[in-house]
Amino acid sequence: MARTTLGVLKAYYAYSRQRFPLSGALLYAGSLFSAAYCFAGLLGQSEPAAVAPWLLGVFVSFASLLRLRIVDEHKDSAKDRLAYPDRLLSRGEVTLSGLRRIYAACIVAEAAISASRGTAVLAAWLVLLGYSLLMSAEFFAPRVLNRSMGLYLVTHQLLVPVTALYGVVFRGGAWDRATSEPAMLALFLFTAICSTITYEIARKTWHPEREREGADSYTKSWGHGATVAANAAFAAGALAGFGALFSRYAAHPAHPTVALALFLGVAITAIRFYRQPTAARSSAVAGAGAAFLVGQLANAAIAFALSSAAAG
Repeated sequence: MARTTLGVLKAYYAYSRQRFPLSGALLYAGSLFSAAYCFAGLLGQSEPAAVAPWLLGVFVSFASLLRLRIVDEHKDSAKDRLAYPDRLLSRGEVTLSGLRRIYAACIVAEAAISASRGTAVLAAWLVLLGYSLLMSAEFFAPRVLNRSMGLYLVTHQLLVPVTALYGVVFRGGAWDRATSEPAMLALFLFTAICSTITYEIARKTWHPEREREGADSYTKSWGHGATVAANAAFAAGALAGFGALFSRYAAHPAHPTVALALFLGVAITAIRFYRQPTAARSSAVAGAGAAFLVGQLANAAIAFALSSAAAG
């Protein structure tokens, strides 16, 4: 029996809550793009900050995240039907063909917005699209990647600095202005990927009862000790990077203080989980990782915006 349009929309909304929470995706896309957009204001002669282009850039960042989720659903559909039979996609209430139509709409919208911002931004988007397509093909080495969660993690998270670079070019309007301070740009991209990897590890730091056949986690692959250590190391890398950027651009002392507090949240929850890996402490690690990711990027965006305004 054919479903009504309202029924289809309800199914896809339920799917988003299950597999792509809109609030979380918007927070991440918005904070990552905002940090890049505001950082660009410190480089060369960028255009003045404005709400309309910022919103367009956030949309492109959000749409690119949605495309990645759709690609993952296609790659993992057979495995997920066995591991997660209760999911809407596994039950056929949401279809892969429907997700492909959403993917195509995202591509069209992203391309149109990027082209409207000039050739440099369109070129940056093509790089972003190209890397995401390589990811969808598992870099033509799926067996190699699937044998190592660490290698899989790094190759896929490299999309983060590519996305951040898109945000910098989006504001700068040209590659030469966006790369006028290459060392600081590289440091910013480093902090972005470290922040995101911190969250990625945290969200798959699972207690023993949650581990299941066909579902991958870092704790299952690496063990609890190595997972906690890696999480802390990437969080420390992000903290050090943001600290150096705040110092370079004379940010208010409140910003490194916030960055340190967010790091301590990650470190403390991870240590507590290592000592007693319970469901509650696993959730605390994931929550601290999410707060660290969005908090660090939002904190940086505000710091960069204020420093740019003071300098200008």
